[in-house]
Parts: sequence; structure tokens; C-alpha cells
Amino acid sequence: MRHSQTPLTPREKAAFDRLQVVVDGMDAGCRREAATTAVAEAGFKADEAAMLVERLLSKGYLYAVQDDVRIT
Repeated sequence: MRHSQTPLTPREKAAFDRLQVVVDGMDAGCRREAATTAVAEAGFKADEAAMLVERLLSKGYLYAVQDDVRIT
């Protein structure tokens, strides 16, 4: 994994794994709302899904361009 200096919790890892499938399939990333929805569909509550997306952004596993989320 590219960011071994900022390890993920098991829940963050599950969210990241889900987003890799969703975001990597798109050339320009996906909207932040769509990323949150994708994480929620993986079994997380909506508020936790939003928090997990934010944590992945803050740890550098995702980055945002305007309101699009992309994998680093």
C-alpha cells in the first residue's frame, strides 16, 4: 500500500477497498456524495460513511478535486 506511514483501521480499510472498486472504474473519480453512498452501501451507516471518506482524505488515501474524490 502506498501510505504505510498512515495505517488504516479495519473499518477505514474496508471503506477504502470499497472505494477502490468504485473510484478506480472512473476516469475522473466520483462525486464525494457518491463515494459516501458507496461506503454506506458496503454496510456502514450514512454518518460513519461520511466520516470514513473524510478520514481517507485526511490520511492521503484519497484526494479531492473540487467535489470529486480520487484514489492517490
